[in-house]
Amino acid sequence: MAILEELPVEPPTAQSSSSFIEELPEELSYLTTSFAPGQDPKLRPKAYLVLSSFCQGVRTSLPSRGDSDPDPATERLAKVFTPAVDNITEPDESAIVVGLSFLSALFQVDWKSAAVLFAQERIITALTDVIDLYTSNNVRIECARLLSQASGHKSCRVVIPVDCIKWLESTLSRTDDVALRSSVAIAVVKLSRGTKSDVTDAAKTHSTDSRGADRLLVNLMKNLVVGGEKDSLADAVEGLSYLSVEPPVKEMLAEDEAFLTHLFRLAAPRNGNPSAEQPSHTFLYGVVMLVSNISMYRPRLSAEDMQLEKLRRMAKAGNNSSPNAVNKAADTFESDEHVKQRGRKIVQCGGLDALITALRVGDSEGMRAAVSGALFNLVEDKENRGRVLQSGGARTLVEIIRKSISTSAIQDAEPDASVLTA
Repeated sequence: MAILEELPVEPPTAQSSSSFIEELPEELSYLTTSFAPGQDPKLRPKAYLVLSSFCQGVRTSLPSRGDSDPDPATERLAKVFTPAVDNITEPDESAIVVGLSFLSALFQVDWKSAAVLFAQERIITALTDVIDLYTSNNVRIECARLLSQASGHKSCRVVIPVDCIKWLESTLSRTDDVALRSSVAIAVVKLSRGTKSDVTDAAKTHSTDSRGADRLLVNLMKNLVVGGEKDSLADAVEGLSYLSVEPPVKEMLAEDEAFLTHLFRLAAPRNGNPSAEQPSHTFLYGVVMLVSNISMYRPRLSAEDMQLEKLRRMAKAGNNSSPNAVNKAADTFESDEHVKQRGRKIVQCGGLDALITALRVGDSEGMRAAVSGALFNLVEDKENRGRVLQSGGARTLVEIIRKSISTSAIQDAEPDASVLTA
């Protein structure tokens, strides 16, 4: 594994890309095995960095040719990584785990090439066989994680075998293993959300059943968070962030103030508790996205847009013999008053401390964007603005602005900052 320390981490230039592409596959086994369970977790960030650097270098040297599908870079990456992913088709359990964990990691770094590899018939067939033949926790957890990553992309959802979906659903209801259950749960959540967005309007007649399924999944994720299992926290919060785009789920979570208080304390441990571990970046990002979703207002529409929306609603009403009660409830939950009350509960339960901690621990571009979006939602309500100032929200926003935009853009944005003191 020490070979990872010698691998280049800077993306190659166009001139050196061809040699870089030839060099890395010779050492691919050292890279791919580092994502497998049991390997030194300290090397995993290095492995992600090398993998990301390699993919970025290939894409830089092989730019897309317009609408070609797949593009040349995706084809090249898929070809390079085929031997690593083909481990899934091997009879040896350790090789299968390496293949599954590597493809899961590739989805997080370069999803286009990962999707091409996942959709290959031999991989789909092998995945179904693995689920049937191997019962060890390592294999089952890695299968669930791979299905979870694939479920986030429509091109992969359409090729996931029915047997795999049935396996996820049955495992979710039967297993007592917390790590496996959390991995399966997030896969089920992504499939549920993705499938719902894929179906046509004519197929959206089961929204009541969907809402019941959402409630079951929300309760499962909440129990995983409250249970305090370290390995399942990030998966559980990610699942809740996916589910919380639905208005009924936003309301359901906001009503459980005890859960929100517990969640925010996990994200921002009190200074007086020296034994508290630093929360992970993944967990904190999930918490921030959850706050952002729960406190998000509907877009402000112009008079013209409002008229168009009214016409769309009238057209939908004409196509249905009876109004959809679930849709009416969703509209109610998205009213400004409901969003305002949810935002106040977030502030009262300690959500501001969680946002500040998230930015301090995981100061990345994505985290800054997520935190600023959540704070923007919360300060829409004048009652929250004083609490945001007291918690250090203004300093946080200034720091985000300083790091994220140019001096000229800062000058343009200054009038918006007055909302905190209005």
